[in-house]
Amino acid sequence: MSKCLLRLSEFPLHIAATSLSRVRNGSSELVINHLLIPSTVSLIHPNLQRYAHYAPSELAHREVQLQSLKENEREKCPLCEEFGNELHSQLRCGSCQQSFHQSCIGQMRWAADAMKVTLAYGCPNCGVPWATRFNPGQLLQPHPQPPRLHWRQDPSRPPGLHKYIRTSEGDYICQFRGPKEDQEPCGWMTTSHSSFYYHHRRMHEPGAYPCDLCSHAPFVTLHRLIHHRKRYHGH
Repeated sequence: MSKCLLRLSEFPLHIAATSLSRVRNGSSELVINHLLIPSTVSLIHPNLQRYAHYAPSELAHREVQLQSLKENEREKCPLCEEFGNELHSQLRCGSCQQSFHQSCIGQMRWAADAMKVTLAYGCPNCGVPWATRFNPGQLLQPHPQPPRLHWRQDPSRPPGLHKYIRTSEGDYICQFRGPKEDQEPCGWMTTSHSSFYYHHRRMHEPGAYPCDLCSHAPFVTLHRLIHHRKRYHGH
């Protein structure tokens, strides 16, 4: 199986013990064998932690826009080494041009939150902040007009109930917010309406089986809790 190689110099933070390193042609490289969570939190560019403490007005001139890739344009995501599809929409950083699955970015942010690490919304590769999800008109490019807000974003509705943005390209962007007042929207994106509801049910709807090792929403079934603990906590 092919492996994604990223130079260690791009990730000067502490490298987790579960990551694998090697030397090729005299230069150190990091080998990511599938998505390592939460260990890959240590691989995120340190600027994202620094920018997390900036005021929105201080970040505005630093932010770059994201491009939503069409299915025939999608590239291999360095976090999971897979290509995008209907269930895994892909975004390209406007600074370094690296492409990521929106779901992979969301998983890394979940892992960071579980480790009490505060991150700005931005590129884990180059550390440049992305146009925030509070400014949906700047999120995806090109845009002939700002994205349409779905009726489920009506502020009179109770918070957290299947809120999403429907972009002019037909993508659904999850706007679920956690219990923290300053918590950003989830941001998971898909082109399928049914996939959005499956994502919301799996990730955000309250269940009877909470994880006592991180802040993930309680799981609907014990099987999902066991799968989560094995995948992200090793037991």
